Amino acid sequence: MLNDSDPVNLSAGAAKRTAVVVRAAERTAKNERGRNLRWPIPEDGDSGGYLVLFEIVAVDDAYGFAMCQILYRFCSQAVVPDETDEEMIQVWDPMGCMLDEDAADLVGRKGWAAYMKPSLTVDPYGDCIWAVFSLCCPP
Repeated sequence: MLNDSDPVNLSAGAAKRTAVVVRAAERTAKNERGRNLRWPIPEDGDSGGYLVLFEIVAVDDAYGFAMCQILYRFCSQAVVPDETDEEMIQVWDPMGCMLDEDAADLVGRKGWAAYMKPSLTVDPYGDCIWAVFSLCCPP
């Protein structure tokens, strides 16, 4: 019988397959009915994704994005991707229905954005962007 401290010599392929199986087991849990649940296990210091609560400070109608001040982020994230030193991000509207108002009406509005990339069918070479998915109504 092996102890946790006993060395195990695995081939590179066996080690890779073992890591995949262990990772899958770590991500699987059962609900109260005994059905499998799966969720991404965050790495140390990572939430598994990026969401921010923002306030719009400027809008670029020509390119279709808004400059936004980050108001809240996950506790484990000191900095999020593409963040400026002033805690600002460019937020895009891939659906075309969130930032489709006059710039003057959008400034000061708050919303949520997720750091996402397009699926391969939408844009196989697409980069990650901050995509707005919720925007508060005007006051």
